[in-house]
Amino acid sequence: MRRFQLGTCLLICLAALAALGQTTPFAYPGLDGPVYSLLVQDHDLYAGGEFQTAGSQPASCVAHWDGTGWHALGAGLSGTQEYTDSWGGRIVIGPRVNALALYAGELIAGGVFTTAGATPCSTIARWDGASWQPLGGGIADAVLVFDTGGYYSFPPEVSSLAVYEGELVAGGTFRTLAGITANFVAAWDGASWHALGLGMAGGTPPRVLALTADGATLTAGGDFLAADANLTARIAVWDSAHWSALSLGGTDREILALGRFGGQLVAAGRFAHAGLVEARHVALWNGAAWEPLGDGVPNDIYCLQEYAGQLFAGAFRWDGASWQDVLQTDGAVHALAVYRDQLVVGGSFARIGERAANNIAGWPTDITPAYLATFTAERRGRSAQLAWDLMPADPQSAAPACHLWREVDGSPAERLTPAPLYGEPVGTGVHFTYVDGTAPAGAVRYRLQEVMAGDALRWLGIAELPAAENTPAVLQLTAFPNPFNPRTNLDFDLPAPGTIRLTVHDARGALVAVLRDGPLPAGEQRVVWDGCDRSGRPVPSGVYFVRLQTATGSRLGKLILAR
Repeated sequence: MRRFQLGTCLLICLAALAALGQTTPFAYPGLDGPVYSLLVQDHDLYAGGEFQTAGSQPASCVAHWDGTGWHALGAGLSGTQEYTDSWGGRIVIGPRVNALALYAGELIAGGVFTTAGATPCSTIARWDGASWQPLGGGIADAVLVFDTGGYYSFPPEVSSLAVYEGELVAGGTFRTLAGITANFVAAWDGASWHALGLGMAGGTPPRVLALTADGATLTAGGDFLAADANLTARIAVWDSAHWSALSLGGTDREILALGRFGGQLVAAGRFAHAGLVEARHVALWNGAAWEPLGDGVPNDIYCLQEYAGQLFAGAFRWDGASWQDVLQTDGAVHALAVYRDQLVVGGSFARIGERAANNIAGWPTDITPAYLATFTAERRGRSAQLAWDLMPADPQSAAPACHLWREVDGSPAERLTPAPLYGEPVGTGVHFTYVDGTAPAGAVRYRLQEVMAGDALRWLGIAELPAAENTPAVLQLTAFPNPFNPRTNLDFDLPAPGTIRLTVHDARGALVAVLRDGPLPAGEQRVVWDGCDRSGRPVPSGVYFVRLQTATGSRLGKLILAR
């Protein structure tokens, strides 16, 4: 039996990043219906929604992308459900998958369906790597709601999933589950379902549309007015024993998505106010009160994702100062995920930017002139070494240029580059380096800005430099980039002035080049090796060693030349 295992973060080599710089292969022909959920597991991407074809493959409501193509998971999920409105009208919905999760090594799908593979199954199912199976009997009953027009029914539906303290939590539109009264939210412990307190009440009908787990806290959002008989106004917190409200209340309309940004809770949806503040469709909870993020966004928001140090809410990106419609889709964005260092966008759209993308696409490779693959900041003695890689979406586009900004202690950012910086081509990308020789000893935040056509500016990302440690000065030697082609920077920080000898040797120890032999003052030094020997001839690819000798000690570094 195949098992799904949560992966650890992988260091992706530059060649792999370069491959991602091309047009995203799953963007077209894409999926033939809306995408409502995305899940990433190691090198695999899973999509759930209301589609019947993924790429050129039949795939009923759920599909798997393995890096090269789309694949069905068995016969998928199927079957419709129906309900009557308050006027007695009959409405048929489904099949569709609203939420995906990994639990106990298996893929869990929740939504509106009545069959999993060939097995009757109501609204929640598990994929064990070979077949679909019901999860503990699933959800079986419709929800009756009374208003001035009389009673009307909603079909059972799972809208959200989360893993909390070793259990799978499901939220949606259901009152009972596997014979227990759950009231719109329930937990599966691996053997059976059980209620979480008294559940939710209020709303027409009450619905739990979003779940997020962080440590010992589970947060639920949706369209409900009470949890455990406490007034909560569409958002509630579970502490493993009780539901409670946030201290300053919830929102004036539905919450459709919950996420985190900078470690803080973010809610999004259809609301115009959160707690006591005006917040159009998105708000941040700082632990004591709701805060608006700028002027908010003009559209309902169905999903949230932190990516490259910035917050994405549907098609909009918050860069810390303002919102921008960077995804530029022609329809709604329902799902976001980070897959192989890029943002994957799912929803109901036919285009992203100027490119065709049937309901799924990669950002920024499908829309922007270039995207940020890596951005790092490291202390080298009393300086900061910054490096970043930009991957143009179109190899024929002009070479990208950047400005670098520095921000200290929350003060306004200071631009460090009087003129735009240009990097060196590496593969299909462009590699940049910059040394901040006046980096403060405290924590520093660097912001990167792309200079585009017509001198238009676009924020790309953020790199954090931690405060310097109080360590005594020692002889240091570093090489950057490494691996390199055709040259590398050899940086060293001399604690005291003196005579030094800097040499390069091959893997057998034979002398290849003498880069510096003589006196130098104390402080930071840089010597460039151009990959040539003592006669000026380029040396072949391979492993080399650089040796720094001083009167007080020596250092040895390993170099990799990859031509």
